[in-house]
Amino acid sequence: MRVRPAQLVLGIAFAVAAFLTLGNNLFTELNVTLWLLAILFFVWAFWQARADQPTFLQRLKDFLFRDRWQITVTRWTLLVLVVVGIVVFFRIYNLTGVPSEPFSDHAEKILDVYDVSQGQTHIFFPRNTGREAIQMYLTLVVSWILARDYPS
Repeated sequence: MRVRPAQLVLGIAFAVAAFLTLGNNLFTELNVTLWLLAILFFVWAFWQARADQPTFLQRLKDFLFRDRWQITVTRWTLLVLVVVGIVVFFRIYNLTGVPSEPFSDHAEKILDVYDVSQGQTHIFFPRNTGREAIQMYLTLVVSWILARDYPS
């Protein structure tokens, strides 16, 4: 395995800097930038590009502009489709039995999303024994996308 040492050292330096700035349980422009740079440099340090293989963009372009698309169904494909079917079934099976009103966890999650919408960019949300931040940010993004006024 080949490693690009300069990129690895930069990745480690950015990771340490991100760790040191991720205090106070808040995301900031600085610590998120350092974190993303650390990930970028680590990936770059260990990336193994093959000379005989076209780039991802070239393969995507070739796929999209083919005259014919060929789909191969394997046992793995069937297994994935069966699992997706089971998941969808159990997600919609008993929709009438879902509580119609939120209970305390839902209310506290809404308060956490509200906090994010008001500029409190926490890393960890301590309400109701705590939860990670990604669900709050994703909920806010989805609500922002779905609440936009589109011209009719």
